[in-house]
Order: sequence, then C-alpha cells, then structure tokens
Amino acid sequence: MFFLPIPANNRPNVFNCPGDITTAVEPALAPVEGATISWVDPTSSGQLISRSHRPDTVFMRGQTHVIYVFRDGAEVSMCDFIVTVT
Repeated sequence: MFFLPIPANNRPNVFNCPGDITTAVEPALAPVEGATISWVDPTSSGQLISRSHRPDTVFMRGQTHVIYVFRDGAEVSMCDFIVTVT
C-alpha cells in the first residue's frame, strides 16, 4: 500500500483584487443618488463562477460589498472589496 500526497491548498490564485473604493457624488449632481464606479476585473488561475457586480455600473449612496468567486476543481477562492459612495 502507498499513499499519494495531496497538497493542503489547491485553491486558485487570485490576481489584481481591487482594494476598497470610496467616492463622493459631485456637488453639481447632488440630486443624483449614486455614482458610476470603475475597476479592473480581478483574474485567477481558476474559472470565474460568479460576481456580485460589474465594473462601470452605478452604485447607490452607502456601502456595497463586491464579491468575485473563482473555482478550480472542488477548490474555491474569493476576491472581495467594499464600494462606498457618499
């Protein structure tokens, strides 16, 4: 009998996960309740299976948790950050 070693961590690597983003609605647009927020999508050695939001969309005032989920086989990794619009 022999055993094959199984690596402890086969989760996909995530690259370029954005940090938290904070922006203010311009005073000239005060009646507008949100702002268009842009970022570069993170990449991964695994496959993107879900994301909660896309770049270049309107976020309303307040905080929004943005989540990307990547999978490689049975293993999963996430990228998450907060978008704050004041």
